[in-house]
Amino acid sequence: MCARRYRKSRRRVNIANLFTYLLLAILGLLAARFIYDWFSFGRGHRAFLQGDCFTASRYFERVTSGWRLSDFGSYAAIAEIEMAECQVFLQAINLERSGKYSQALQGYLEFLENYPESGLSEAIRGRSTALFAQADPYDLVNEVVCTRTPALLEQRLIPQRELNLPELYISCAHFYDQNQQVQQAYAAYVTYLSEYPEHESGRDAEAGLVGNPLACEKPELLRDSPLGGRPDFIPKLYYTCGLNYESAGDLAGAISMFVAFLGEYPEHRFADQMMTALARTMVTQAAALQSVTLPQPTPRRSHFGDYAGVTLLNGSPYLLRIAFYGLVGRVAELEACPSCKASFSCPTSSPAAELQLQPGDYQVVIQANPQEEPLIWSGAWNLGNKSAYVICFTGR
Repeated sequence: MCARRYRKSRRRVNIANLFTYLLLAILGLLAARFIYDWFSFGRGHRAFLQGDCFTASRYFERVTSGWRLSDFGSYAAIAEIEMAECQVFLQAINLERSGKYSQALQGYLEFLENYPESGLSEAIRGRSTALFAQADPYDLVNEVVCTRTPALLEQRLIPQRELNLPELYISCAHFYDQNQQVQQAYAAYVTYLSEYPEHESGRDAEAGLVGNPLACEKPELLRDSPLGGRPDFIPKLYYTCGLNYESAGDLAGAISMFVAFLGEYPEHRFADQMMTALARTMVTQAAALQSVTLPQPTPRRSHFGDYAGVTLLNGSPYLLRIAFYGLVGRVAELEACPSCKASFSCPTSSPAAELQLQPGDYQVVIQANPQEEPLIWSGAWNLGNKSAYVICFTGR
């Protein structure tokens, strides 16, 4: 009886020991797995923070691929998250390495916005700094980069802003020009010139802005803005817009630009060129419209001097704009003569202008009431040397 009890008691002890050994073995495995995960994750996470995703992924795979009863320390879960972030990061790096710099910069921006708490944030900013150092500014821009420049600034992806930001603005303006995005290009040029008036690319930006159709539609907006104070900017705008309108066949638009130039800058060094352009455009316009023929004038007298002297008198109730286009181009405007309404001649009080022209052949155009719907007279005149002409225009 005693022996039987002894055997049962011994069997219970053996089973308890077996469970103890088994529990100790499981705990040992768990401890070993925990230590292994802790070590591998630590190595991987340090590489991850340095932006070395290749090394980080090797260590993270050791954590995520192993069998475990429980993820003590959440190392496997965190490793999965950081491995996924590494995949996105490496995609942007691959774009950079293949020379797709604008897409890489866009990828870095999208990463920081999608993973605002990522440990890769500083590594990405470091990649962006290197990107700006090695790439030409124009290669860094695309639609997203140009549209989201404020976000790039907020995420601190533009290093040395005082150096790189103006280059980014002017590159975006050129990008919009290349893609015929007129409104965006206009805004980019204005922003650049307003914020960086003394930058070395200012002349380049001015040329882009004056060539933009929107700048020609309402030049007074630029004239009355701070940009209007830039030396020669508005005269250049009027001149370029006038030539562009003339080239496109918009003669009325061209004339308005040339007239604005001469009215605001009569002493400018390009005034003679503008006057020739205005005379040429008025002659072209007269040829395209129905005009009254001006007969060849008769010289009234001779004078000393190698030129043809022309005295113009306005005996009409209209403002007159008169153009001579030949060896040179000259334009004169005469105020209306209200007291001449009932007269068929030019009183001595008529508004007058005197021109000295090189002798030769000229196309002559007289526009009456040019600021409204003009009445046009035109003709071909030969003006003789040392000859004086008096032209009385009554509009009849």
